Amino acid sequence: MSAQTILEKTGESLSARRVFSEPIDREGVTVVLAASVRGGAGRGEGSAADGAEGRGRGVGEGLGIVARPVGAYVIREGKVRWRPAIDVNRVILGGQLVALGGLFVARILLRQSARREIGRGLMLLNRRAQLKRLMRRAAKRAHLA
Repeated sequence: MSAQTILEKTGESLSARRVFSEPIDREGVTVVLAASVRGGAGRGEGSAADGAEGRGRGVGEGLGIVARPVGAYVIREGKVRWRPAIDVNRVILGGQLVALGGLFVARILLRQSARREIGRGLMLLNRRAQLKRLMRRAAKRAHLA
């Protein structure tokens, strides 16, 4: 297959017919579905370099197209409205990412809170130890006096 043939097939595949459907008429309402279409094509050829084990020549080519629905134009009584398609998988993935981010933030906040509490506890222990020392000194002074 030549490069020209690949380009022609790519052009046919990425036409407006792939993006917009034929109008669908039902009970006075016309609907035109819309999709996002992306694609690409490639071709390559080569041969083994001199001195390489084995000799040969190769040719490869490919065409890839991805389409997903994005919505529909609804025409009713001469008015056109756009109705976006909802990709439930993307909505679920977005919710999972938000929840995961929330868990990381909660983890950070809990760690900071625990560190503050540990610091307060150590301060209280230190103050208690200081008070005990002061009381012992005071008791010794009172005993000596």
